[in-house]
Amino acid sequence: ARAGGEQGVGDAAVGGRAEHPRHHGHTRPFGEVADGVRPRAVERLRSEGRRPFAIPLGASTPLGALGFARAAEELWGQDIRPTVIVHASSSGGTQAGLLAGLRLLGASTRVVGVSADERADVLGRDVTALAEAALRALGVPDPPPPAVPAVVDDTFVGLRAGNAEARVVDT
Repeated sequence: ARAGGEQGVGDAAVGGRAEHPRHHGHTRPFGEVADGVRPRAVERLRSEGRRPFAIPLGASTPLGALGFARAAEELWGQDIRPTVIVHASSSGGTQAGLLAGLRLLGASTRVVGVSADERADVLGRDVTALAEAALRALGVPDPPPPAVPAVVDDTFVGLRAGNAEARVVDT
């Protein structure tokens, strides 16, 4: 349910029917709200005879990360070989998928996730675990060791959009 108790409706028809409600949680730093809302919403929908498919905050699952593993493969297929990829990171799925794909390619490209809301040590552990899970989902029993570790920059955590700190303005 949305703030204020309002129920959202999916933007697109699901299974040819548009009557499936979409339940909104909050994004980080209110991730704990979504983590509490999602299971209750899933259980309620199941009790109504529905078959919900719960997608976690950021869609950061092994399956979701595989889309970014495929993106790494597409880069290599187009003969694009960056030495570093920098992207925004919150739940870790983008970075995990890129790292998994690059590992399979034997690439030493650094992938730097700029954290929007989590400390580097915490997000780095999440990214590493998710990359391993994505490789296992591909059926890689003993994935090659990473050529480079997950790199997370958390120096921007705490900044609010539109409210630049003096150190940002000075640059």
